[in-house]
Amino acid sequence: MTRIENIELDQRIQNYFSKKDWRKLMSNIEKTYNYLNEMFDNCQYFKDPEKQVSKDYRLKHSYRVANIARKIAEQEGLNIDAYVCGALLHDIGYIHSFEDSSDYKNHGRYGAKLAKDFIESLDLSNEDKQQILYGIASHVDGKADIEGSDTVLSETISDCDNIDRFDCYRLHENLIYADFTNKITSEQISYLETRIVKLNELKTMDFATKTATKLWIDNLDYQIDFCVKLLQQLNSSSVVF
Repeated sequence: MTRIENIELDQRIQNYFSKKDWRKLMSNIEKTYNYLNEMFDNCQYFKDPEKQVSKDYRLKHSYRVANIARKIAEQEGLNIDAYVCGALLHDIGYIHSFEDSSDYKNHGRYGAKLAKDFIESLDLSNEDKQQILYGIASHVDGKADIEGSDTVLSETISDCDNIDRFDCYRLHENLIYADFTNKITSEQISYLETRIVKLNELKTMDFATKTATKLWIDNLDYQIDFCVKLLQQLNSSSVVF
C-alpha cells in the first residue's frame, strides 16, 4: 500500500467513527497532547496577538517537560503514560490570565481543578490519576488544596519542570532578564560570581528519582561551566598587557 493510500485509509477510518469514538482509540498521551493544544487554542487570553510568544513558549516548555518525564519513566521502569500525561498538563493553568503574583503561585492548583474531569477520563489507575492531580496542584510551591500526598509520580512532575527551567534556554533567558549585556564589566563579573554560588547551592535540592537527580546536576554543571568560562573571559579582558 502506498503512502497516499495509507493516508486515505486513515481518513476513512476517522470519518467512520464519531469524534468521541475516535478519541477512544487514541492513546492516553495522544489524548492529553490534543487536549492541551485545544485548551490553549480556545483560550481567550492567548487569542491576543501580543500573547502568541507566551503561548508558544508555554506549549514548548510543556513538551520539553513531558520529554524529560518520559526519559525518567523509561530509566526508572515507571508508567510512561502517567508520567508524560502529568508533565504535559502541569502548566494547563496558564490559560487563566494572571492579574498578580498570587495568580502565578496558584496556577498549579487552578490547573488541577481545570484538568480534573479530563484526567479522570484517561485509561489510568485511580491512584495514578490522583497523583497526577496532586502533582499538578503542588508543582509550584509544594502545596496542594486537594486530597493526596507526595509520591514519586507527583514529585516527578515538579522535578521535570525544574530540570527544564535550568536547561540551556533558561540560561539565555536569565541573561536577558538580568539585562546582562547592558551592564559594565565589573557588574557582569559580580553577577556571574553570585550566579555561580547560587547554582552550586541548588545542587543540594532533593529529587524523587536518581535519574531526575542526574539530569538536574548535569544541567547545573552546564550552567556553572558556562558562567565560569564567561567569568574567566571577562577577568582576562579587564587587564591590558
